[in-house]
Amino acid sequence: MSTSNSSKNATSHGAYSGEVVLPWENEQEFKDLHKSFQEELLPDGALEEATVFDLACLEWKKRRLNVGSQLLFRRIPEASALAHAGRNGWDGIAEHLASSVQDGETVRESLRDAAKSHLEAFGLFARRFQKHLELMHECALRGMATGVSD
Repeated sequence: MSTSNSSKNATSHGAYSGEVVLPWENEQEFKDLHKSFQEELLPDGALEEATVFDLACLEWKKRRLNVGSQLLFRRIPEASALAHAGRNGWDGIAEHLASSVQDGETVRESLRDAAKSHLEAFGLFARRFQKHLELMHECALRGMATGVSD
């Protein structure tokens, strides 16, 4: 895979992007978030300032991950019907699942198949995000050990 393809992948899901705010996101919202973290935590010095910025970045990416998860859920054909059935609580979801089961299939099998497809789609993104968090943690530890921030 070439470097150009790698960089395109980084911005496709946003977990590995070198940019904090992706082109389709609102930069002012990120600036406001960062400012609110600064006002609450009152950083003193470069290391604390970098740590506050990293926290704001992590919160921003966490929000992005939540939105991505919701979008993945909505791509599942049954998502709309499940959301509608869920208005009646778990009983409504159970009734919906029972009525949508194919001949010879159990509710358990139907639910397992739907959950499996959702987990597969979300799993890759979650693993990439976890790796990103681990890398940021390593960088923060190195910065604390040397007294230098990135």
